[in-house]
Amino acid sequence: MSSSNFWSTEAPSSIPATDPIYYNCRASREEDAMEELRVIFHQESTKYSINFDYFSIECRNDQPVLNERVSDGWRRKICEWLFEVVDHFQFDREVVSIALYYLDRVVSIQTEELGQAMHRREFQLIAVTSLYIAIKLHGEIQPDSHDWPRRKLKIQVFVELSRGLFTVKTLEAKEREILKMLNWHVNPTTAARIVAILLRLFPERWTMCDNNTTLHSNPRSTIFEMARYLTELAVCVSAVSFNYKPSEIAYASIICALEALENETHIPCDVRVEYLNKATLCTGLTPQSVATVCTLLQDLCPAMFSKDDDATALNIARTNGRNITASSEIIEENGKVSP
Repeated sequence: MSSSNFWSTEAPSSIPATDPIYYNCRASREEDAMEELRVIFHQESTKYSINFDYFSIECRNDQPVLNERVSDGWRRKICEWLFEVVDHFQFDREVVSIALYYLDRVVSIQTEELGQAMHRREFQLIAVTSLYIAIKLHGEIQPDSHDWPRRKLKIQVFVELSRGLFTVKTLEAKEREILKMLNWHVNPTTAARIVAILLRLFPERWTMCDNNTTLHSNPRSTIFEMARYLTELAVCVSAVSFNYKPSEIAYASIICALEALENETHIPCDVRVEYLNKATLCTGLTPQSVATVCTLLQDLCPAMFSKDDDATALNIARTNGRNITASSEIIEENGKVSP
């Protein structure tokens, strides 16, 4: 059977070509995805706009000394620590993106208002509290864990995670402050979520048909797994997070995933074109409009896009996906290790 038959967008042979149920269900799914994207784009331009690059603030004489100021490297280490905590407690990694949105939004507001860089300790306090809020509101457990689908962590756990650097009273006070500064806008849509919505626009029946490629039972899931990993890398990099919307990062991640998986998933040209045209119609984005984002994402994990590497792109993503660990250099004063 030819590859075009496997990838055909017509109804399966077991379903009559005139059966309205099949087409109505598919149309409904795509319409729902389009409506979700419309709402997301509106929120990105209103409630959940891109955060201010608080590293660009000019230094003043009364600012914290250089080694006490928040830097891009420090933010990345905090991000790695957040992933480490979420992985340890088996929460869905998407909660890190939500926590980082809270963190960046609050730090952006405070930095602009005060006109000076933030002290690392205050940044740590906001980071720990943001994770606490994100888990409390969005703390779904990973589906393969025993406690699925939901569990929460008591605030005392976060005191212990900070190695006693912050008390319950301090965290509770900061929680109230953060919620007020966020104006209770605590449901940002992550790039990973948008990836999932965009992939619902892909043609229905997927299979592998090239004998020289790696077989995957569900290519849609394969592309999602790859793209999601790229969004996890992106959230740690301020050059991406402060300059591009989650929708742009999500779309670019899918483009990069398709490129990285080119030798592993045979996607006919007409199927790719159909999908990209549909995604452009819904989002206004094109591969050209996110070319810079794609380059940044590819630079975050060059091995994934290397055609000479023996390891498959998906295996690289799966191996590296659980190895975003905190640096041992994150040491608070008095020798206390903290986020």
